[in-house]
Formats: sequence, C-alpha cells, structure tokens
Amino acid sequence: RAGCDQVVLADRDRSGLVDDKHRRGIVTNTGIIHPTVMVDGRLKAKWQRDGRRVGITPLVRLSQRVRRLIQNTAKETFGSEIADIVCQE
Repeated sequence: RAGCDQVVLADRDRSGLVDDKHRRGIVTNTGIIHPTVMVDGRLKAKWQRDGRRVGITPLVRLSQRVRRLIQNTAKETFGSEIADIVCQE
C-alpha cells in the first residue's frame, strides 16, 4: 500500500505545516507526496512501509516521548501486519 497524506495534499502553501527546508523531503518536484507524521499540528517525520517493516525518518529532532508516540501509533495502525518499526536518528 502506498501512503497518501490528505492534509499535505489539500493546501499548496504548506508553510503552516512544515519548515521550507524540509518541504522538498515531503513533496518531490514531480508532485509525489510522501506519507508523513504530524504531531501538534506540524509535520515532524515521514514514514515508509517496506513489507513488514515501517521506517520513520524524522524531519526535525524528536524527543523520546514523541518517538514513543509515533512508534505506538504505528503499532496501533498496522497491528500484526508489521514486525518492525525503525526510527532513524
């Protein structure tokens, strides 16, 4: 399954969601929008699923609390479909 982020798709001006320096990591020049993780109204990371693995790539420095929140949410969302959640540094 491919991810699709309706919030990011809905508005061309994404400055309220993510800093400009991270925008290119979310939306490619060809308009592909990577699935993202939103915390407190801001895009904090992007994610990618590869088989039974979910990889989380932070856009900003994440606290341990936020990392745990993201990992727990991924577990709740995907359940037994995934075996591993990896959060990059």
